[in-house]
Amino acid sequence: LETAVIEGLLLNSVGSSDYRFAHDRIQQAAYKLIPSGPEQNKLRLFIGKKMFELASSSPSSNGTSDDWNIFVAADHLNSLINTEEEIDTMTLIKLNFTCGEKAVAVAAYAPACVYLRLALKFLRRFKDNVWTKHYDIALRVYQTTSDVDLCLGHFDDGNELAQEVLANARNAEDKVTTWMSLSGALGRLRRHAEAKDLCKRALTEISDTPKRFHNLHFVKYDFQVKQYLKRHSDVDILCLPKLEDEKRMAELVMLNECGLRGLAGGDMMEYLFCTARQLIISFEFGLCSLVAQPLSTYAMVFNMAGDYKSATRMARLARSILKETTKTKEVTPYTILMTCLHVEGWTQPREQVLLSLNEAQRIGMQNGNFEYGFLLWSCTVGFLLTVGYHLETIATTAVELLEQSHLYSVDAIYSMTEQHIVLIQCLREGDGPNWQKLESFRFEIDPTDGDQTWRFVSGIVARLDIAVIFGNLDLASAMVNDLEPFLPLCAMYTVKPMQLFLSCLTFAGLARSVNRRRNLAQARKYSKEIKKLVGTQGTHIIHKYMLMDAAILWADPRGNVTKVAKAFEEGIAHAEDISYLQDVALGSELAGEFFISIGDNDRARDYLQKALDFYDEWGAVAKARALMRDRAEYVAAEADFNSMPSSMQPGRRRSSRKSFIDAPLPLTSTPVLEVPVVPESIRETSPMPDSNPCKERKSTQELSELTWDQTASFSVS
Repeated sequence: LETAVIEGLLLNSVGSSDYRFAHDRIQQAAYKLIPSGPEQNKLRLFIGKKMFELASSSPSSNGTSDDWNIFVAADHLNSLINTEEEIDTMTLIKLNFTCGEKAVAVAAYAPACVYLRLALKFLRRFKDNVWTKHYDIALRVYQTTSDVDLCLGHFDDGNELAQEVLANARNAEDKVTTWMSLSGALGRLRRHAEAKDLCKRALTEISDTPKRFHNLHFVKYDFQVKQYLKRHSDVDILCLPKLEDEKRMAELVMLNECGLRGLAGGDMMEYLFCTARQLIISFEFGLCSLVAQPLSTYAMVFNMAGDYKSATRMARLARSILKETTKTKEVTPYTILMTCLHVEGWTQPREQVLLSLNEAQRIGMQNGNFEYGFLLWSCTVGFLLTVGYHLETIATTAVELLEQSHLYSVDAIYSMTEQHIVLIQCLREGDGPNWQKLESFRFEIDPTDGDQTWRFVSGIVARLDIAVIFGNLDLASAMVNDLEPFLPLCAMYTVKPMQLFLSCLTFAGLARSVNRRRNLAQARKYSKEIKKLVGTQGTHIIHKYMLMDAAILWADPRGNVTKVAKAFEEGIAHAEDISYLQDVALGSELAGEFFISIGDNDRARDYLQKALDFYDEWGAVAKARALMRDRAEYVAAEADFNSMPSSMQPGRRRSSRKSFIDAPLPLTSTPVLEVPVVPESIRETSPMPDSNPCKERKSTQELSELTWDQTASFSVS
């Protein structure tokens, strides 16, 4: 070897026993010198065994085995399976299975499937009953191969292997992983009822979980849970012993899955029963990472019931358990989804919420939990729409989401994302919405299909948004009425504020023309609800309340013109301070229409021009075009753009806002979940913005440099 180093054919560091070829061509030429056939095969066999031996015995500098050695060894030995060379079958099984496991660990499921299928092929070479003599390796190979096939959307192949595992496993604990994989695969195909029945059968085999009358058992469990939470502090709960009972652990796993399948299938009682029983088991036998999921569910339940203090406590406990325990990848996606949408979205900076959603989505995808990975992605799209990110960015994210979900055969997220895309298309494409097509959105909802329910709710909210923005109050009123039976489902931050805001604007607008008393009463009802949310949930939505108040004052014949103008001014200024572009645009348009109605054309022109500017910055090109067409006498025509200040030119201002993947770092490393204390008065203590609605705006850079306390320093009543 030293001679080869001297000749420049090999390279070797001084004092090292490692050699490498100086160039790939030298390696290829050396290999060609070996006669093809048995001699080359013997060399590959020797290299493969040696590499496997090195990978198994020689740790790398960071303390782990050299993974590349294992993959190279597997490729060498797998190339000899159709030759006369004798290779130990068990060696091939273990080698390919190890490669498959390592590929799964880095979410490389396609190559993992290749190696695992080879391990399965070699395992089946044994003529005797492999489940009797080689149970451990057979269970691991069949189970992992089934999991990967199901993750990749190969349901028939994965189900066949899963059924063989369930038929041959020696105990219920060995079946849990397979039950979970099958249930998740059925859920991704929207076969939620089958998935729930599978989980129920598994629970019957694992534990003494009640088989019937779950509604009655839930009432009992729910009372016990609330009494326990009332009598014990957060410290008491976090100091509970660690759960060591494997049987109870398996029961928690299946209760988690069964509850989620019940929720997806529209069986809310099954979902609540499973959630409450998980907490009863945890309080009695000890804590583990899995308890974070039912705690986050109770955060949602308390939020829907209006108990925001308890909801915040549950979210804080769930976060603490994720932080303090290990092996949380299975429950992190769902837990963060619930805490972000029902608690943190109301109180935390949006950049921090987006980072949490993005991290949970990444964990879900890496862990093979594609259903919740894509669901988090879909909810992130909804959150981006809620907080005013640029529509072009959101559209790109939504389209990529649909493409990726189709690639992984995840049908369950289409329901919400397709409605988000409908909203974006109406705001961006053409000269306005196709009202006939939007009004035809009606279908019978299957109560056993939760996806249909969410598709309907998402579709109604999207159409309500479109109708209010484009001024079709008749359609908006119909959408509000259609949404009424589903209001309990609208408690999350991405739905409830928008639903109350748009509903109030709808009835306030109708009150200006017909049935004033009844419509004003309806508008005031929604205004009172959002005022309560501002006082208990957080002040992110104070600007919506201010704009709703302005719209109601405008519709009230006893309303004072000065008060209406002041209310619009304050609401628009605050929405602008926190960069909710769509609310600035809509509020400015409403203010412009108000000043037109009282004959103040100069102020109307200022506000409508501002609305045009912000619609354009938001990316609502179709709406901006419609506004220019309908109010051409108040906004600058296209030919007049060059004479306008650059900041007022539609199409010239490009938003510097980035996608959620590139969101800035959160202001604090750990979410601080606190219920804000809101003063009783509104405008008496609110800082008054400049009277000019088109004053010079802070740049995006200036706004990003403000702390959240600075951007939220206002008073509310």
